[in-house]
Amino acid sequence: MSMFYAVILLILFATFVVIWYNFVDLRNHKEGTAEMKELAAIIREGAKTFMNREHTVIIPTILVVSAIYSLFMEKYCGLSLIFGSALSLVAVNVSMRGGTYANVRTANAARKTGAMSRTIRIALMGGSISGFSV
Repeated sequence: MSMFYAVILLILFATFVVIWYNFVDLRNHKEGTAEMKELAAIIREGAKTFMNREHTVIIPTILVVSAIYSLFMEKYCGLSLIFGSALSLVAVNVSMRGGTYANVRTANAARKTGAMSRTIRIALMGGSISGFSV
């Protein structure tokens, strides 16, 4: 069984490396004109505000439900819920960040190069950040 866990950990590590590489590569692409940068900043700020508001509702709910699980079921049920929820919140934040960085860079690549292959590559890079983080 330890070989199974070693393979799982290796896959997880490789996934984190791919996410990090794609995120860094995505950030190295240009955002475009001043107007595009301004709109992208507004979109990122709106997404950040939305996520913060969402967390103010979700985190207390998770804590209450996990306390109920721990009291009326096994204590590890509540801890499992907290751990799984924390991982889910991290995945959502990474996905949202990758998506908001990718949208303006994809639009700029389409505007600047007109090449479908380059535009799709950048869009898929942003999508891979979301997909792999989940």
